[in-house]
Amino acid sequence: MEEQDLEKLKENSVYEYIEQFDEEFGSMLKDNIKNTPLLVNIFREYIEQNYKMSKYYQMMLHKIVEIEDDFCKSFTSKQKQLFKKWETYRNGMEDDAVLEAFIYGYCLNKELDLEKNKYKQS
Repeated sequence: MEEQDLEKLKENSVYEYIEQFDEEFGSMLKDNIKNTPLLVNIFREYIEQNYKMSKYYQMMLHKIVEIEDDFCKSFTSKQKQLFKKWETYRNGMEDDAVLEAFIYGYCLNKELDLEKNKYKQS
């Protein structure tokens, strides 16, 4: 699968997670959340700020880099290429899991807000 195909799938995953939320919780948010570029940008900014400011993240990253450096010392050039590919896909999966959690949190907030407004009107 080409990199641009993966990017397109990544963009569509936001809508898929909203649909999954609707299916799991019986909500109808996908009808209320039609265009999400702002939501995706907020998510990206959240991730960027969260990781820049977290000492825990910085420490964990430092340890991972140390271990990867030790691994790579013994790798052949082919093993290094495979490791980089593995790392890219692993990071993509982690990013996707965080995106799903963020979208579910957003959907939960949106659904609670809709229910609160229904309650106020009755």
